Amino acid sequence: MTRTAPPLRETNETHVSTKQQATQTNARLPGTDEHGGWPPGVEAAASQRTQTADRQHTAETAPLSVPPVDQRLPRTRRIRKRAEYLRLQRVGRRRAGEHFVVITEPRRSGGSRLGITASRKVGGAVVRNRIKRLVREFFRRHQHAIAPAQDVLVIARPNAATVTYADVIREIGTALRLHGTQ
Repeated sequence: MTRTAPPLRETNETHVSTKQQATQTNARLPGTDEHGGWPPGVEAAASQRTQTADRQHTAETAPLSVPPVDQRLPRTRRIRKRAEYLRLQRVGRRRAGEHFVVITEPRRSGGSRLGITASRKVGGAVVRNRIKRLVREFFRRHQHAIAPAQDVLVIARPNAATVTYADVIREIGTALRLHGTQ
């Protein structure tokens, strides 16, 4: 029981204790009649699964045990310098299709390389990047069928904005004279 001091003389104030009562609980924590969060049984079901040492469930880690194979087109297979693009446009053999212009030139050493050009006339950045991804995927899959090794420059025409992967296979495969791609 807390003892209060007698009132001070000539004032109407009384002494108020600053100590909290021992029975008072933390007001920020939910009480027994408030919503406790998860329904009962959810935590028990989650903890019953087996876990690996790094706290990942074994069913989730099993497919990740095999390292993924890198399937990107390496830089050695890309035409990267402006001077190479200009030289290829000047001296290369040109084949025009409905959606693309394909310019090729034989290489003396190394494998085939790819360069892609898509101007703003084709569409916005999203459309241009989509076209470039489709052409790169075609080249990545068929680069070993290009014989002899060549530098390949693909220029997207304005109507290439609606091209599908099947159109890319048909048109560029025909321009590069690849058999089995039509």
